[in-house]
Amino acid sequence: MEIARSPQKETTYNAKPDQNLLTKFNTRIKSKVPHWEEGANGSSIQNPTPLTDLTNDLIVCARTEYGLELPGKIRVYGKLDSQIYGGSVKVRPMVQIIEEAIKTGHLRTGQIIFEATSGNFGIALGMLRSLGLDVITLVSRKLQEGVIN
Repeated sequence: MEIARSPQKETTYNAKPDQNLLTKFNTRIKSKVPHWEEGANGSSIQNPTPLTDLTNDLIVCARTEYGLELPGKIRVYGKLDSQIYGGSVKVRPMVQIIEEAIKTGHLRTGQIIFEATSGNFGIALGMLRSLGLDVITLVSRKLQEGVIN
């Protein structure tokens, strides 16, 4: 990921965090997605990915596709990232990377983010538009073909 300055909104790198941007980021994005948070009693996960009961689907699949009868006492749960804010597992690394960039002063209001992506990370970065940041994602046709296949 590369962060560039907008010619219309020139900013200077001074290693001080953009507190306004950090506040908007924390309230509009980070507060809604799964992330680790340090507290007085140690680390905890905030907004964990919801667990979904997959037991019945697995039992039906085992029976119809493989001719297996699974014991009725099993329970199977899965974490479906499509249910989290942003709809992708790539939201988690985006939150960490962008938060660090803001905290270190590398990302400030008025800058443009360029990202070469095959899809999900670029979609996660698109959430930054709600903060007034411009995001440009580049997808090569070769990557695009691989994703489609």
